[in-house]
Amino acid sequence: MKNLYLIILLFLSNQLFSQNNHIYGELLGPGLMASINYERNLDNNIFVRTGYGYFSVESTSNSMFSISKTTLTVNPLILGIHYIRGIRGNWKLDAGAGISYWIIKIEGDEEGNTTFGDLSIDVKGSYPMAYGSFGLRYQKPEGGIAVKLGVSPTFVKLVGESHTFGFPHISIGYCFQ
Repeated sequence: MKNLYLIILLFLSNQLFSQNNHIYGELLGPGLMASINYERNLDNNIFVRTGYGYFSVESTSNSMFSISKTTLTVNPLILGIHYIRGIRGNWKLDAGAGISYWIIKIEGDEEGNTTFGDLSIDVKGSYPMAYGSFGLRYQKPEGGIAVKLGVSPTFVKLVGESHTFGFPHISIGYCFQ
């Protein structure tokens, strides 16, 4: 019986660790200002992505007798799927889609609207946003340094207001098995 458990354990560890893994930091994109991401290769061309992002902006308003500060913080949780297609050597096209789940906090002296582009944010809470991604990726099949560059439109809908932001993205990371 112990041998059967050992064989099952070896099989599962081989399946878990034989796939390509990719960990990378990304500026802009669905993580807004910056994010840390992990991708797992499911097939030769399909990756599942998960990540955690950060964005913070502070606004200050002055009145005759006081100064008030409001800080808006958005922490996106990213979950997506990407399709990779080789075009020449180690260069690949990267197309993907997913959900960027925004966790919004507003703190400060004065509750009120904080603007982000054309979007006015005055609500706390958690909101799912859809994103797309299209770009180029440099990645060797055997692993090592990987670089991504592209555009990631994010479709934002908050309390009756909706906008699309076309964020560019750039990332650098490491692929391993």
